[in-house]
Amino acid sequence: MPKSTVHRMIGFLRTAGLVDVNDKGYVLTARMAELSAAVPSRFSRHMREMLMPGLTDLHGQSGEAVQLAALSGDVVRTVACVHGRRSAGLMRLLRNASPLSCTAAGKVLLAGSPLLVSRIDANLEQHTSATITSISRLHEELAGVRKFGVAFDRGEWRSGLAGVAAPVWGPDRVLLGAISVVGPSARLRVDEVAPKVRKAAEIATWEMQSAACASASD
Repeated sequence: MPKSTVHRMIGFLRTAGLVDVNDKGYVLTARMAELSAAVPSRFSRHMREMLMPGLTDLHGQSGEAVQLAALSGDVVRTVACVHGRRSAGLMRLLRNASPLSCTAAGKVLLAGSPLLVSRIDANLEQHTSATITSISRLHEELAGVRKFGVAFDRGEWRSGLAGVAAPVWGPDRVLLGAISVVGPSARLRVDEVAPKVRKAAEIATWEMQSAACASASD
């Protein structure tokens, strides 16, 4: 690559606050580290493309927004989503980071990451009157997620918002992320949708594990 092009690119990065210069040369800034941490790496572009038909099918069955989520540091990040017009406002919310302990997808990620639970135990922030702020109760909830393979949010993060999620596993039972359906509490019947979400996650798990096996055999 021509030096002029490299210098021009570095200039853009410095203007954006992503690169700085010192007496030894160029260095990445804390802002660049923040952006890198905000992008979950569990799902490659190819993996997301593989899962989109299943997410679309689940959206058709539920009529609500469907989210593929992954762990990013101590928060939940949306990796992919399928939604209709009536969920457009909701998706603007879901595109931002969401908490682990009071969202359906977050509980799935916590249940599959025991070491992470101890890090958030001391900081159970209350978002609504329904938010779980008791450590013992959260542990009971996560035990239920592990046992039944599904997690619920009944207005714990945002009043009037509900969700149900199930885990997507990779090879060797590595937790890749969660598939969730999210919608208004008045419209979304989480107990009725739960079997559909769990089935979609099971299919996604099979697809991810099959793809990994096929790749390993090539």
